[in-house]
Amino acid sequence: MFEAGRGVDGGGNLALVRPDGSAFHLLTRGDENVSGATWTADDRVAADFQARDGGEDELWTMDAAGRRRTLMHVPTGPHDVALAPGGRTLVVSTEFQVLEAVDLRTGSARTIGHRASSPAFAPDGALYTVVDAQPSDGWVSVRSTIDGRDRRLMRGFTVSVSPDGRAIAVVRGDWLWIANADGSRARRVAPVDNGLTTWSPDSRSLAFFCRKGQGVRVCTVPRAGAATVRVAAVERAGASLSWGRRGLVFPAGLGRKTGIWTWDGIGTPRLLLPGDIGSASWSPDGRRLVFLRIFPMEKQAGPPLAALFVADADGRVRQITHPAVDQSPSAPLNGRWIAFVRHGISGNHSIFRRYAIRPDGTGLHLIHQGGTLVWTPQGAPLYAVQNDRQIDLRTASGTLVRSYALPHQDEPEFEIDGILPNGDLGIAFTSDESTCGVAMLTSPGPPQFLRPKCPDADTTSWSPDGAHVAFASGSEGIWTTTVADGPLTTVTRLGRNGIFATTAWSPDGRFLAVSVLHNNDAEDTSWSNITLYNASGHPLGTIVPRVIGGQDPVWINSDR
Repeated sequence: MFEAGRGVDGGGNLALVRPDGSAFHLLTRGDENVSGATWTADDRVAADFQARDGGEDELWTMDAAGRRRTLMHVPTGPHDVALAPGGRTLVVSTEFQVLEAVDLRTGSARTIGHRASSPAFAPDGALYTVVDAQPSDGWVSVRSTIDGRDRRLMRGFTVSVSPDGRAIAVVRGDWLWIANADGSRARRVAPVDNGLTTWSPDSRSLAFFCRKGQGVRVCTVPRAGAATVRVAAVERAGASLSWGRRGLVFPAGLGRKTGIWTWDGIGTPRLLLPGDIGSASWSPDGRRLVFLRIFPMEKQAGPPLAALFVADADGRVRQITHPAVDQSPSAPLNGRWIAFVRHGISGNHSIFRRYAIRPDGTGLHLIHQGGTLVWTPQGAPLYAVQNDRQIDLRTASGTLVRSYALPHQDEPEFEIDGILPNGDLGIAFTSDESTCGVAMLTSPGPPQFLRPKCPDADTTSWSPDGAHVAFASGSEGIWTTTVADGPLTTVTRLGRNGIFATTAWSPDGRFLAVSVLHNNDAEDTSWSNITLYNASGHPLGTIVPRVIGGQDPVWINSDR
């Protein structure tokens, strides 16, 4: 059992896999990283979620309560979407490669084009796209029906169609152009910061992010040709512009105020919802707003978490997906329960809660007891709490079981690895050169350090019989040793791309699972795999390959 996800890139759930690599099974299903949000029809939202296997984004639809989710069967990757008139078909382009027509009721898709992006519909069903835009501007094209043939109109990189179908807005290079629907009478309007544009519901005005010197503005321009209006200065171009029946909406930071801002066409903008927010989009009837709220991962590597929210016209705001990352799994040898830590969000703050779940994925519940969780050899959970010069082991009800003395040093830093069969506590000190290394805490008695006294041990794991210990050394490698003053045995070295590793012994002590976190410099991504070794350190094979990824393995006795 391990944490399945993208390593330091965030996201994750708990998963089971057999030692031969078969029967991969997710135990928990917290929402993966989410990006983008677009209203479709019938009170539904389309959003990109990080794929369950840690790959590229999948496109899903759900209702405004976050339920009735349907996977759209389109290629993975960033998606551009456009809703066809009638609300039953979604046209999706994936990374400027494939254009698909998707049935919103079933999620099934069929290919209708290649090398196309920026889909947009006119009211009569004509489909506008940009084709062959590699490496720069392509051609804005139109087809009278979804399955029709493209007719090239003008050069450009993005296109949007006015609600009345009589005009198009095209971004070409660094400039915004407005033209008739057939590409005629094109005129250059203003320099743009990105390719996002949105028409007002009456088709009389167009909103976009424009540039003025080194700054970025939210701007509007009348379709008929008057001067550009600068609505507001923003720190950076946002992820979306949405002009619904209730006004223009843009997520931005204005000075110290960051959030969703609205502008009704006159006066100054007003702050509608505070927070780090993106991808705001009005529902077709203008009564609801769907948006993405960003939650920074404080003091952690990787991208921030995000969740989808819906705001009603009456001011009610509700969260419809849950940002969660599952990590640090732990299990007793009898395998009856698995404990793990869930990283979630409360308001603007990161929160960490400990949960337990059965190996079949049932019985998920919150553990309220504090301290470090350690399992007895019989499979009972105990909680280790540091108290001045000692560590106290307590039950879930708070009853003291045993106390262990710590070295005489102010606030020593250590990791608790588990209770050994003889009742000693396995521990790894990391404070400094005077108190470091792998040790056993006895009760009563002083700590007994292994030799060498100060191996560079970042993480350790003890064999179930307490005779062997494996430890990972920073970005160097994995070693094992016998507790009775045995020599160090090299299991593996991490290599150029290895940046971290964790280990876990099997319940019978015959196998050692090693998870290594790798960094791919060329792709700027990180990934993990899990390799199985026998007790002497001989590799038996990779049981969880790169395509799945995995961290922090623990063994459990389970038939899965």
